[in-house]
Amino acid sequence: MKQEINVYDFERAFKEMDRDYFSYEGYQALYDYYDEFPDFELDVIAICCDVTEYNEDDLLNDYSYLLDREKDLEDDEYLEELVKELRQHTNIIELDNGSFLVWEF
Repeated sequence: MKQEINVYDFERAFKEMDRDYFSYEGYQALYDYYDEFPDFELDVIAICCDVTEYNEDDLLNDYSYLLDREKDLEDDEYLEELVKELRQHTNIIELDNGSFLVWEF
């Protein structure tokens, strides 16, 4: 039996499993992303293992090894280049709240 859910049910499933790891914007983006798959079955644990929401500082801290820090790039330019580099390795979604959803690779 399949059950259709909305974004609020999606978010509630994470909270009920004590996996409230994402912002409201993060849940909305994840819901929109997975809603594109016709036979998607919600697996909260798998999503939590696969996707992390990062603020700018944490993204730079965890992934700056992918891109040499060039002296002529401003901080925002460096972040933009890092996001481009990450897109070559994995899925990444920029959120309206300034955070990023990054799939592990």
